[in-house]
Amino acid sequence: MNRLTPSTIDLARKAVECSACFDDPKLGLTRAGIGMAQPFTIGVRYESACPRVVLISINPGAAKDGAYKERRRVHLERFLAGDDNALSDYFGVAESDARSVWANSSFVQRVEALGLDFESIAFGNIALCAAVNASGKNDYPSEMLERCFDRHSFHQLRNLPQPDVVILMGTPAHKFQKKIKEIAPRVFPCITSAFARTDAIGVLPKSERRVN
Repeated sequence: MNRLTPSTIDLARKAVECSACFDDPKLGLTRAGIGMAQPFTIGVRYESACPRVVLISINPGAAKDGAYKERRRVHLERFLAGDDNALSDYFGVAESDARSVWANSSFVQRVEALGLDFESIAFGNIALCAAVNASGKNDYPSEMLERCFDRHSFHQLRNLPQPDVVILMGTPAHKFQKKIKEIAPRVFPCITSAFARTDAIGVLPKSERRVN
């Protein structure tokens, strides 16, 4: 699969250039995490996967520590500066570093509990940026989620080879089922804390799933 199509590059660049939520004084948000939008990551084998699975969380974590996030940030800054190939490097960090750098992440554990691997899925968030409020706490007000999804995440999801299954992780993401059903035939809401043992596991072939 050629992950660097003109539309993928264009949509990702629009996202990393966007500051609408942080320019809105009503929201009172400050950038956090790696400090910019994180476009949907597309696994190198996503297009040929059966079923095609997309995992969507609420928004990126607000912490900015860790080698994994630092590597993603560096590639996105190169991409923002005009290097289109840096987007492929950004995708590749998840594939190369998921177990060696990011291995203790609960997200990695959930992905593995479904018997999936990062080369074969696409994943992203309803809101593509991490944000904190005036108290310095991770925040994702509904206005931010709606705005970012309508401007960016929806279009990035629609630009993917059509997924068979979209798994929404976290209660605030569940209200986007109706919009996502316009793109994907099946959407499975999953509360994050129970993710590894939900009925969503049943959508995958037995040979491709496991529960630890």
